[in-house]
Amino acid sequence: MEQIVKILDTWSGTANQLRMRDRSVKVLQYGCQMLLGFYGKKFSNEMQQALALFRRTASTSRKAFWLLKSVNHITNAIHMAQKIMFEFSWVLFFDLMEQVFLALYYVMENIVFFIRVKMISWSEDDVDFGVNWTWFIGDFFCVAAALLRFCESVYNCQNMNFATNQESLQKYQKLYFDLVGLMIVSSLSDNVALPTLKLMVPCA
Repeated sequence: MEQIVKILDTWSGTANQLRMRDRSVKVLQYGCQMLLGFYGKKFSNEMQQALALFRRTASTSRKAFWLLKSVNHITNAIHMAQKIMFEFSWVLFFDLMEQVFLALYYVMENIVFFIRVKMISWSEDDVDFGVNWTWFIGDFFCVAAALLRFCESVYNCQNMNFATNQESLQKYQKLYFDLVGLMIVSSLSDNVALPTLKLMVPCA
């Protein structure tokens, strides 16, 4: 019974977080898309229309979660810019550019939301280019920063006192390869690169 209560308390705590709600709806959105993609021909027309409507509604609701989310990325960018003013770093510069383009991306997604609720008379095709390219460029800077961090970490590891111990060095190199690989795969579907990179254990 105590375990059940603990699970419920944990779920209640996470369910109140906006990011958790977004991810929950995302599971429904892409679940419907998967069913349509793999089994669509086996469903009736009514079921296909229902799944398509469900996917579309879930997508729109997620965009509602993202209203003003660009403010978070603008805040991050301002803090990073202040750090760069004191000490320039290419890694921090790439992180800054990622935040800038993510802010632009969510602005574009906000526009898509207003288009869908008929508050703007544009077509989604009018903003698709901006949505796709701001997301792509943001991920590009994310991957570039990750690769640069990896190179710096390997260099630092090779210059540590234990560098003569090849087994230890190989373990550290494998750790960073695995983490960078996880970051790259994650960034292709969703931008969780920054939290992932914070898991990287420094060599010192």
